Amino acid sequence: MSNAKKLFEQFKLLTADEQGEFARLAFADENNPIGDIGTKALWMRQRYEYLSQMFRDACTTLAEMATKGKQGFLDLEAKQKSAFVFLGEQFLNTKVKPRFADRDAMIVSLRDEEELPFGEIARRIRENPEWSAAQNGKKLTQTAVKRAYGRAKQHATASLYTAVSQIIAELTERS
Repeated sequence: MSNAKKLFEQFKLLTADEQGEFARLAFADENNPIGDIGTKALWMRQRYEYLSQMFRDACTTLAEMATKGKQGFLDLEAKQKSAFVFLGEQFLNTKVKPRFADRDAMIVSLRDEEELPFGEIARRIRENPEWSAAQNGKKLTQTAVKRAYGRAKQHATASLYTAVSQIIAELTERS
């Protein structure tokens, strides 16, 4: 083995600081035609190793973040799915109250056309055996008549709004 190879093997055993000092001593001589190239080469090697390590650390961090993000998304998806299942079960278990559409229409007619007070309307509605009881089976009260009137008027307003919207849409299509 040549002396140069032995020297190079010894050089590799030095720490980075010792290698830098060696390069400065070996190549800093003004008469040396190479000049300070050895120091620059060592500095470049150290920078390369530093940047390589930074890149590896960044890749590792990104991989960890991606894994955590994916797991967080899966957890959120599972929570949303369970919430939808819960709401669906609640919806299916909800008992819809039967409505008396014809009775409500009669209440609106008596109130708007004949201008009867709610108490009188309740008395007249009780005369019909099919309508005499409220939905809970109890005697139809004046408060129940007011609620039925409000519900029917709200439904009529919504139906009117839908009809007007359809007419406007048809007129817009024609023009």
